[in-house]
Amino acid sequence: MYLILGIGGTHTRIGLSIDGQSIIHSSKVYTNKNFDQAMAEIKQTVDGLGVPREIQQIVVGVAGILNQDKRSLFHSPYLPDWDNKPLSERMSQIFSAPCALHNDAELEGLAEATRGAGQTHKIVGYLVVGTGLGGARIVEGKVDQSAFGMEPGHQLLTLDEDNSIEEWEQLVSGTAIEKITGHKAKELDDPKTWELLSKRFAIGLHNTIVHWSPNIVVISGSVGKRLDLEAVKRTLAKTLTIYPHLPEIVFGTLGDEAALLGGLQVAT
Repeated sequence: MYLILGIGGTHTRIGLSIDGQSIIHSSKVYTNKNFDQAMAEIKQTVDGLGVPREIQQIVVGVAGILNQDKRSLFHSPYLPDWDNKPLSERMSQIFSAPCALHNDAELEGLAEATRGAGQTHKIVGYLVVGTGLGGARIVEGKVDQSAFGMEPGHQLLTLDEDNSIEEWEQLVSGTAIEKITGHKAKELDDPKTWELLSKRFAIGLHNTIVHWSPNIVVISGSVGKRLDLEAVKRTLAKTLTIYPHLPEIVFGTLGDEAALLGGLQVAT
């Protein structure tokens, strides 16, 4: 039995698999910002799924940068109380099984590159826009190597609108949208606002494309899936002229299961 968790800044997705290929039971809960309370709630949720047999492997994808031993979070902007807490050790203690820690966007990107929208492409750039903005570069079905992980959302951008310098994540993520507009992204329906957000997203995407040079860009997340892809492509057509043509730019197809399926892939 495999236990897979995708822990984001707002929601945690929990899945169980017997064969290591498919999820048989899953649940989606709010991510508790308090580390100890979150561990208790995760145990309660897993117990509620009715684990039919002993858990042999745990894989956790979590939003943030991992310490080099990959046993804990170094820093997560949206889960500060989790920083440097013994996440892998605590999960192993609770469920009596070894636990492997990964960045959540890397697991999602891996799944989209091998089972989802990017599966016919050699180099996949994956971007997820939700509470924050994360991503990963997947090459030939494997997460590309890095020293500390990939954090495209923390690149700095200058906007002509006010000449300020901001992190990409602070311009287009769900947190940014609520700060800028006073509304949660799911409550925002104004097409002009989404077009502006999509153009802002395109500027950061321009930089990511020239750094990663992917065959395809897959965009996912609760905010990402609401972006105007045509507005993104129109902006890139004007700015990204160094290459013969744009990479394919599409929405992800796996939704909430992406992190769980990516976790299964690294577990097996």
